[in-house]
Order: sequence, then C-alpha cells, then structure tokens
Amino acid sequence: MDCIDNNSSNEQNRPLSFWQFLASHTSVIPIIQRDYAHGRKGNEELRRNIFGDILLALKQNNPLKLDFVYGCSSGNNDTIVYPLDGQQRLTSLWLLHWYLAFRKDLLKDSMTANRLRRFSYETRISSREFCERMCGELRPVSFPNGKTPDITKIIRNQSWFTRRFKEDPTINTMLRSLYDEEGGSGFQNLIDDTDIDILWERLTAEDCPVTFYFKDTRSSGITNPDDLYIKMNARGKKLTDFENFKAELFSFKTADGKQIFRFDDANGFTKKFDNAWSNLFWSLRHKDRNVIDYIFMEFFNRLVLNFMIEHKSNVQKGNELYDHITEHRPFSNIAIYNDVFSMKEASSDASKDEYWFLDYFSHTMDGLVLASKKGADINNLYASISSDPMLPVYGENEVKNEFYAVAYKNEIYFVSDTTVRRQVLTFAASLYFYSSSKHKCPFSEASFYDWMFFAKHLFENSGITDYADAHSIISFLRRFERNTHTIIEFLASEEANLNNPSRQNLSLQYDEEIQKATKIHATRLGKSDGVDYEKLIREAEKKIPTQGFIRFLFQDENGIIDWSNFSVKLGHFYEIIAQSEGKITNNEKSLFDRGIITQIALRTLLKFAPSWHSIGHICLNSHFDSWKAILKNSEWTNAVHNLLMNGITTNEELKSFTSDLTEKSQARGHNELVQSKLLHQTTWGDFFLKPDEYRLYIWRSSADCKSYLFNTPRNYLIAYGLTDQHVKDEDRIVMSIPNIQDERLLGDQEHLWGYDFFFDIKSNSDSPYIFWWHATPYYRGNGDRNKDIYLRRRHDQDHDYVNKKNPEEFSIEIPQDFLVSHDYDDFINLLRDLLKRASESDQNLMIEK
Repeated sequence: MDCIDNNSSNEQNRPLSFWQFLASHTSVIPIIQRDYAHGRKGNEELRRNIFGDILLALKQNNPLKLDFVYGCSSGNNDTIVYPLDGQQRLTSLWLLHWYLAFRKDLLKDSMTANRLRRFSYETRISSREFCERMCGELRPVSFPNGKTPDITKIIRNQSWFTRRFKEDPTINTMLRSLYDEEGGSGFQNLIDDTDIDILWERLTAEDCPVTFYFKDTRSSGITNPDDLYIKMNARGKKLTDFENFKAELFSFKTADGKQIFRFDDANGFTKKFDNAWSNLFWSLRHKDRNVIDYIFMEFFNRLVLNFMIEHKSNVQKGNELYDHITEHRPFSNIAIYNDVFSMKEASSDASKDEYWFLDYFSHTMDGLVLASKKGADINNLYASISSDPMLPVYGENEVKNEFYAVAYKNEIYFVSDTTVRRQVLTFAASLYFYSSSKHKCPFSEASFYDWMFFAKHLFENSGITDYADAHSIISFLRRFERNTHTIIEFLASEEANLNNPSRQNLSLQYDEEIQKATKIHATRLGKSDGVDYEKLIREAEKKIPTQGFIRFLFQDENGIIDWSNFSVKLGHFYEIIAQSEGKITNNEKSLFDRGIITQIALRTLLKFAPSWHSIGHICLNSHFDSWKAILKNSEWTNAVHNLLMNGITTNEELKSFTSDLTEKSQARGHNELVQSKLLHQTTWGDFFLKPDEYRLYIWRSSADCKSYLFNTPRNYLIAYGLTDQHVKDEDRIVMSIPNIQDERLLGDQEHLWGYDFFFDIKSNSDSPYIFWWHATPYYRGNGDRNKDIYLRRRHDQDHDYVNKKNPEEFSIEIPQDFLVSHDYDDFINLLRDLLKRASESDQNLMIEK
C-alpha cells in the first residue's frame, strides 16, 4: 500500500521513534482490532524475540527498523491517528516507555506523563481508563535491599484497579508483557536495573535507534479506520470471522447511504458493541483462550434469524443469509444482511426513520446489560425455565443439535447450536429485555419467570417444528411487547380476550394461559378464597410433563371450565406419576419409558373409553407424549375426567371389569384390554389398535410379527399349551429370535405376539406334520385363509399346505366362543384328529400307487 499524505510527506518518508510519534500524534487503537498478541499466554518465545531485539538495539545503539505502521488520521488538523497495522508494535513500545518512565520516577513529570497519555485503547472503556490511570495515579514504591518487586502486583494493588480491570483481556495481556511470572518474558524480566538509565536515554533521544515508518492513509481516500482494517486483511493479515464481521458491520451503509451502525459517542453503537455488550459474554469466554468472538456472533445471528422469521424474510433453504446462519457458514460479506438491516419504518422526518433490526438488537442488548447490572445471571435464570442457556456458550466437543465446530487457524471452537425451540424462546426472552430498555420496564426475576412460562407453554403446545412455521408464534408474542413485564395482569384482564391467535393449537393454549393467569392474579390480590392457586398451578406445570398444558385439571366431563375439583384431580395425577417411580427399564421403547406413568393407569383410563372405535384413535403405550395426546383429545375428555376424579384402579379390581359396550365382540375385546396385562407388554414401540381386526400394531410398521392379536381363542389355547408343554414352538417359525418359546409368550402368559404360529403337540415328534395357526376368525376369507389352523409338512420348505391344491382339506376352524362349550382337551383332540386324517390320506395314496 503506497499511501502518502501531502500534508505530512516529510514525516512519512523518514523513520520515527515512538517518542517522536507521540509528540505529534495521539494514537488510539480503534474498536476494530486484533487482540494484543504479544502479551498472550503461550507467546513467551515471541516476547523474548521481539522484546529482546528492541532492548539489544538500544543497549548496543544499533539501528532497528520496525517496518511500517499504517493508520488513518482523523482530519481537520486533528492529530488523532487510528493505527490498524502496527498495533502490536505500538503497544509493546508504549509499555516499554511506560516501564522505564515508572522506574525513573518520571511519571510525576507532567511532560512525560502527558506524552504517554497520547496512547490509548478504544476497545473498552476499562482499557482506555487503564492507560490513563497508569500515567497519572500510580506511584513507585521503595525497593528494599535493591530488590525490584513484581510491577504487576504494584499495579493490581492500586485502589483504582477494580474488577472490571481484572476482567479486561487487553489489560491482562499488557500486564503479562510488563512482567511474566511463569515465562520470564516480560520487560521487567528482561531488563537489568543497571540498564534502565541508558535505555531511557536512547529511547527518547532524537537519534533513537528503534524506529518505524508511519503511513497515513487519508491521502489514499481511506478515511474510515474500518475500511483500512478490511484492506489490511486483504493483504494477508488473517482475522477471525467476527473481526471481519465487525469491520464490515460498522462500515455498513443502507441503500440511502446511512451508516446506521456507527455511533462513536459515549453511548454509541460501536462503543457499546465492544464494551458493555461484549462484557455480557466475558464470563462465558473460552476457558483456555479468553475468546468471546464466536458466541457473540452466534447470538447476533440468532437475533437476525428471529427477525427474519418475524418478518417472513425468506426463511428457507436457498436464501443466502438463512443458509449462512443455520449451516454456520464462514462470514463472507455484510451484503447478505442487507435486507434485514435496511428494513425500516419510514417517518415524515427522514432523520427519525427507525431501522427495525438496529432498534431490536440495540434495545435487546441494552436490556440484557440493565438486568446484568441488577445482578441477574442471565443464562442460569433463562435455563431454569428452558433448560438451555440464552446466551451461547462454548462446549468441549461437537454434538448434534447442541454444539457445532468452528475452525480458526489451528484452533477449533465448539459453539452452542440453535433449534426452532431455542429460537422461539430466545425471541421471547429478547422481547422481554427489549421492553426493559425500549419502554423503561424495570427488570425483575418474578416478571421474567411469568413471561417466559407463558411463552414456553405456548410454544411447547403449538406443534411448531420448523423456522418458517415459527412466524405464527413469534409474531403473536410481538403483540405483547408492552406487556412482557406484566403478563399475568394483562392475561387476567378483559383485554386479553381480544388478542387470540389464529393458529388453533396456539389459540387453545392461549385460552388456558388466560384461565391460569386469572387464578394466579386473584391469588396475588388475596381474592382466591385462601387457595394458593399460583403455587398449585406452578407445581403442576413443573411436575406433570405436559409442558405447561394442564387444563384437564380444571375441566369437567364436558370440557367446561371448573376449578372446583382441581386439587382432587391434581392429587390423583400425582399418584399416577408416583406409581411409575423406579420402574424404568433398559429398553428405551418399553412402556416404562422415563418412569412417568404406569400401564395400570392406562387400563383404568380405558374403562371409560367413549366407544370401541375411539380406542383406535389413540396410542396405547405409556410414553408421556402419547398420554399428552389423549389428555388433549376432546373425544376423551369424559374418560380423563373420570380417571382423575376416581384415581387408579388396582389390578385386582381391573380383572373384574365388565364392559358396557352393547356389541358382544367389542365388549369381549374391551374386557380383554382392561382385564389382562396385554397393555403391559407393548415393548416394541408405539402401538395402535385396529378395532375391526382386534389387532395392536406398531405405528408405521407392516411387519406381521410386530402385532398382537387378541379377542381370539388362539392366545389362550397356545399360551396354555406352551406353559403346560402340550404345545411347543417349531423351528421353522419365521422370526429368528433366540429362546423363542420364552420370548414369544408375553409376561402375563396369556398372550403371544405375531400373526402366524407354527407349533407341534406332545408325542408328535415322529410325525411328518406340524400345525400352522394361520389366522383368526377376523381374517378368514382373506385370500386362501378361510380356516384358523392348517397342516404343513414338517420338512417341506416349498409348500405352505399339505394339499396345496386344496388347503382347506386339512384345516380346522376354531370358533370365537370355542372355550364356552369346549375345554383344552377338546382342542388337542381336534389337532390329533387332523393328524389322523392326514396320515390316513397318505396311506391311501401309497395303496393307490
């Protein structure tokens, strides 16, 4: 870069010492900058080399050129310079000058102190104040016995050195460059006390051997330090994505030429971005590298994505910005944010146009700062409701849907990922903090909890699963912008009923939140007849895993609001949950999954089934997602009401249940589901009922083996036979499961799974035949299956039946009411008779031959 300022060409064509440079310029390290790398932990060798070269040149009075320092002057005859390339060297030189001046007790000298004050940092207020304090309010101490104390301890023991100085990464690296206790690579470590005078003399002399060339970029038309920063990066100065992003963000101009993200006053955007807002992430910095870049950028992008969702801004794959955020692509250029940044609400006064994202982001961050100043631990507060942190954090490794990897040079960072749920709840929280700043609503943990419970319950019961679909809830939450801090009072008012969402699931949950808020508000006002509804409701929402949906506790059998039995129903529901404690199995698909609820409760519920076919509309297992669907199903409102009013029925009582269904076959099926332990055995997965077939089947599975047939004599006859060893499983069975006899029978020994069953009877091992229970009364007439039991040849791998041309010749029909008029011996005799007929047929064939 060949940049010559005509106004100071002499200065730019001759080498300058740092002392000479400060005589004519005030040097301010700008907001956009790389870390002070010389002072980093792990850069001990770098410091020894660079600091050692400078000190050796001074001691030997040999020239040392430190290359070019590029910077942008402020213009208007102002001497302020923003150096962009050369920050590291300038900071190291300033520290050397300061250390020597301190040791020579020259900071009392106003000329020396004032010249050193002409170097400062814009990065953080604390960094700037540190440089100022170092030049005026720190005095040397006596050195007993000629021993020099650790200079950094002297600094840290100053009364003005507060916590914010301790937590500033720039200050920490500067202190390490002054004195490195572990690596011995700081200036104090490398300078002998006997050399201090000569080093200072040569460092401040007109012919100082350590010099550099300063190039002012103003003559090249680069008047913005951010632009220079970008151009320097193009020259090969590798920067992080976040540094590139900040440089382009602060330089971003809207279509009408407005630089909306650059306000450099004390409370301006750029100042807050790199000070107060960045400090929010400091406690979450990477534990090994003191880096906040990637978590700050992730949070910024989450707010951008929420803004896109709210404004229906092409939230789909193929949109460059959407893909950039959701796929965590490296930053390319600020132009991809253009549509989001430029969206505004026009005003008759153009100077008052409000850029919506700028407004949303700035007030959200300001609100977070306000809460933090009140002592709020944002992430813990938020996580106590959502189970996730609001502000992104670093992790130890990459985990799908939890942490994604970011590579920078030879470093890998793992940053917390987002999901649709996290986006929606982050938006809700951001709206709360936005209102804290925008509408001056005072922060309190209580009001934050109220608001976040409301938003969480809406989302968890909305059925929303993708970003585009999330527009309905995010836009709905936006309606409460001015009510975020008083949401309970608002929901309890008549005005709340005028604000119903159009999406049905949201509308139903919103109605519930109004009902609950009305009771909570009455409790807070002391108007709930002594009942602490707030405590009861919040405990129920916490203990019952339905994500805040609990209206089944305050509805009657017809679904009408009725709080009179709330405590009774709640108590019985707690009993249901308690029944499952300690019953978790190792099988993730078992009905004891998560130990939430028992099969006894499910059987009790089925006592009150509204109809036989209604049982086919629900999932028959004890996963709580299935129970939640039942609790929400208006068809089952009466059954749920009766279950919760009466509590769980014991297993002994259930055995004596008698269905009141009028159709006999349906009544038998109903009795079997409630009386038996069949529903305790559905360990394959999510089972549903085909009522007309009396078959339990796995959702989206066509495998015959994963079905339970009931309301058929087959179960008792085969199960009893297996148990009593009258019947045995045959090896030719289709399923290849070890210990088939043990596995085929269900735990209550009354049922077995699968359609087809190949079996044999006692004392038939020498027979060439085996039995195939091929259907039930409800499957007859389906293809060639018109009977129940067919005879097969034991070793015939090709033919299904003994007589393939006429399968029915050797088959038996077992009537549904077989056990009413027959006993088990009758069943065995039927099987033996079938064997006899087949044997006689074979003998006749042999005689004919």
